[in-house]
Amino acid sequence: MKSHARQLRTVMRAISLNSKSINEYLHKIKSYVDELVGVGVHIHHKEYIDTLLEGLLSNYAPLVFVIKSKKGTPSITEIKALLYDHETRLARYNKEA
Repeated sequence: MKSHARQLRTVMRAISLNSKSINEYLHKIKSYVDELVGVGVHIHHKEYIDTLLEGLLSNYAPLVFVIKSKKGTPSITEIKALLYDHETRLARYNKEA
């Protein structure tokens, strides 16, 4: 059981945005969080956030900086909203280029 949980955690932390949409990316990570919870492993809020931020591409760096510099730890809901907004802005900027 511990080795399976360790493997799940490793795979979860290796997920990268790459060519996925933010929605796909968030759902993929959430599915691993749910699977870990299902085998009795509690994922701390900070670990969840770190996992979400680690797999982002360099064009999300300004947003990662803002999130990490916030006083206190933002909620997952707040981070998701910021990620969706940033994805929308990036798409708009790419259309303009």
